[in-house]
Amino acid sequence: MKKVYFLMILFWLPLMVLNAQGTGGYCLDYDGTDDYVEVPDSPTLNLGTGDFTISLWVNSSLSNDGVLIEKIWDARSSSGGNGWAIQLLSTGRFRFSIADTYGETPTDFNSIAGNNWNDGSWHHLSIVVDRSSNVNFYIDGNADRTGDVSSESGSLSNDYPLLIGINYNKNATKDFPFDGLIDEVRIWGTTLSQSTIQAWKNKNLDNSHPHWSALKGYWKFDDGSPGQTTADSSDNSNNGTLGSTTGIDANDPNWVDSDAPLPVILASFTAIYANGYSLLHWTTQSESNNQGWNIYRSETDLEDAVQINGFLINGAGTTTEPTEYEFSDEEDLIFNTTFNDWLESICFSGETVIHSPISRTIPEPGDNPDIPQIISDINNYPNPFSNNTEISFMMNEPANVKITIHNIKGQEIIQLYDGYCAEDQFST
Repeated sequence: MKKVYFLMILFWLPLMVLNAQGTGGYCLDYDGTDDYVEVPDSPTLNLGTGDFTISLWVNSSLSNDGVLIEKIWDARSSSGGNGWAIQLLSTGRFRFSIADTYGETPTDFNSIAGNNWNDGSWHHLSIVVDRSSNVNFYIDGNADRTGDVSSESGSLSNDYPLLIGINYNKNATKDFPFDGLIDEVRIWGTTLSQSTIQAWKNKNLDNSHPHWSALKGYWKFDDGSPGQTTADSSDNSNNGTLGSTTGIDANDPNWVDSDAPLPVILASFTAIYANGYSLLHWTTQSESNNQGWNIYRSETDLEDAVQINGFLINGAGTTTEPTEYEFSDEEDLIFNTTFNDWLESICFSGETVIHSPISRTIPEPGDNPDIPQIISDINNYPNPFSNNTEISFMMNEPANVKITIHNIKGQEIIQLYDGYCAEDQFST
């Protein structure tokens, strides 16, 4: 299958960090008949009486109810086992089911009516469960349904396998198969805040995530054909098997390219302190339905950040052309203090994406660097490109340079160069 790559170039200079984000790679395509992934039961997947969060990306046009993920004996039964399940219904609503007692009817919570999530587009779903109070639905980073889950406070631990894409029923057979694409399945043994969900839903997890230690399982689905195993990228080795056997069989979902683009492809985000103020500059590779931007600043993390723009910074709507933005932060800030800045892009539909932060340090008075001059723009055509391209650029002063290739979702595909460049033209 032909893959198309976008080019992104990152220059590591003082007070300058550029970030892109996304998941990308492969995902799994379920046929709506009998496909599934099975992850064996393990102690790390049993949630007990603790809080938890489950998140995943979904793309479907299904017309029949389908189970997305479950660890329960028959989520659709009036007398099944204890555990939990997430479904996408034919009505286009998401459903979370939970039962803390063997033989009881699960308690069901549906996302808000009127929003049909089986629309053939990618959507990110997070189910956040505080066992003593509420379950919260977050769809595409936005708050949706809240329900009282305190009546289901007993243990959810069981010896059933974790199934992705199908229901395990009381007859020891499988039904309610999911029809569509699933990607980036994550399970935490703690609650995640909305801001954390927004900050991490569009990028791969690593140990810098604030709740990495609580991660129970993380299936990126980037393994690719002809693999029969999908690796658990958490520290728990809860690897899954496609279908009913370790060999190729009719129950295997198919590996396909994950083509879920971000509403905004962020090419660069920089911060420079000069002439007594901080200049924030960012460039987008493309935008889809982008109404505008907000900027948040904090000395610590996003949850303590404050918005520093008084009015929404207008976006470019929908465009496949690069767009540049600048914002001057002229507020008096404490010298020798490092601040983190986050960009928030807002779609006309109300969806928001928080982009990874950059850091800037306010220097002492007199230590006021000049804004670097641009000697030459980098113009690579075509972009996107398929197999080969040559990258040429010039440095006006020696500096460390990093060059990476990113796909349409912003995921880093390959690092081409990471090293020191002198004041000269360079090609790779």
